[in-house]
Amino acid sequence: MKDARVAAFRVALDSLLTALDATVRIARWTDAPEAIPAPLQKAASQIDERLLTAVKLAESKVVGAPQVTARITAMSECIRRLDEAFKAYRTEVAEAPGTEAEAALGLDAAIAEVKDTDNKIA
Repeated sequence: MKDARVAAFRVALDSLLTALDATVRIARWTDAPEAIPAPLQKAASQIDERLLTAVKLAESKVVGAPQVTARITAMSECIRRLDEAFKAYRTEVAEAPGTEAEAALGLDAAIAEVKDTDNKIA
């Protein structure tokens, strides 16, 4: 499928997944003796920007060929699911500081669910 909108959604979703994966990995990095790798820190630090970009795309109205709109709608649902999971993660961490690893379990489950769904629509 050559529609540029599908490619834009794909990039936004993949970038968001990368940042969220990094966030989960860092949240679990509690007892490791070595420092968190710079690329992992960089990916996690881009979460707000990537989330904002992806959510803006997901909120846009899409018209066009049925195949295109179906794929974009499915990716938009994945983005919304990740947004909800990340908000829940942040809320849980804010309410109980020091519980990042436990809070990351829900976020990690949402990421796995979205990756499974994404594999079906890719």
